[in-house]
Amino acid sequence: SNNFQSDSIPPTENVIVTINVIGENTVLYVYGTGFFNSGNNISTATYAFRKQIELFGTGTIVSINEAVNNYIINAGTTQPTFFNAGHTTFNVKVNLICYRQGVVINSGKSRMDFSDVQIVNGTIDTPPNADLKAIKITGGRILFQRGTITLFNGTSDPGLFRNHGIVFDAPAGTADCIIVMRNVTFEGQAKIWFYRAGTVGSLSAVNCSSLFFGSVGTTLFGTSGSRIWGKDSVSTEGSITFLNNIIENTTIDFNEVDFTGGGNSVSNIIGSDVILSLKMFDSIGSAKDNDVPLGGAFVKRVVLNDEGQFNQYRVGDEFKILTQSTPPFDFGPYSLQGGTITAVGSYFQRNNTNSPNWPNPGVQLAYDQISVVS
Repeated sequence: SNNFQSDSIPPTENVIVTINVIGENTVLYVYGTGFFNSGNNISTATYAFRKQIELFGTGTIVSINEAVNNYIINAGTTQPTFFNAGHTTFNVKVNLICYRQGVVINSGKSRMDFSDVQIVNGTIDTPPNADLKAIKITGGRILFQRGTITLFNGTSDPGLFRNHGIVFDAPAGTADCIIVMRNVTFEGQAKIWFYRAGTVGSLSAVNCSSLFFGSVGTTLFGTSGSRIWGKDSVSTEGSITFLNNIIENTTIDFNEVDFTGGGNSVSNIIGSDVILSLKMFDSIGSAKDNDVPLGGAFVKRVVLNDEGQFNQYRVGDEFKILTQSTPPFDFGPYSLQGGTITAVGSYFQRNNTNSPNWPNPGVQLAYDQISVVS
């Protein structure tokens, strides 16, 4: 199979192509680019007509194509009206293997559903092209339910890992660019597993887990430019829901992602640590006003601007430097750690011998504690 060009068929016709790969040992080899479906140009969810490809069965579809920028499952179009009347362009319930090309690309307003699918990308004996991506989305929505996504690298050298595993690359103004994952297992390594290359890109991953996930050379989230994934959730451009996931040792750079950006406190198990990502408020009243429920935990932050506020706290209480003066004020003499402590973002514990005698305007400290709505 090379192409199913559904956009050449009149939009008021129902066309459903179903391929069943029956039998666990049955393999369907694809020598061309893959399967293509842009849906029809009905722009509202009337569900009256559809152009749909269904890939079912207990067997496996294997791509022989070696073009790194090709994808075996290709849906969508740059035409803004192509919504397929609300129907999915692809329903996939068969295993997919792509050794050297990508597996899934989605664009426009296309919707795809994958259920109980094992996706394998890469080989076990040869390092991949650094630009190989398992999944790329530039618009639309992809739903993964259960199943496994495996990235093979053919090497244990982190320097030879592929750059990105799953890429979001939608420009500003894109109405929808989201991947939803429920009970999906991740396996293998990439320098960055989830990468937001464009302005728009949202991820919702709940109850997911990992097998053999790399603690060396693998970062879970990354963004281009100075964006923080989750900080712009109110505008839907880069929302993230990452909840109740169990991921083996990996690196999460919280300068790249904010799990609380979607308005919720969440917990995940990363390696052997329970990671609590709590919303931050300055009072219980403020937490209540923002719908934190009775018994809900949040971080209460108190911002200190002067020596008097600082001296209200006990020896050993910990503070974070929020802002600095010019030249920077040194809190080292007033901390149990000693040394020099001037960098914004640094933490220190108050000692019992010195008061800062706050000489420099513009300096702010933060004192954080976990509080409960009662």
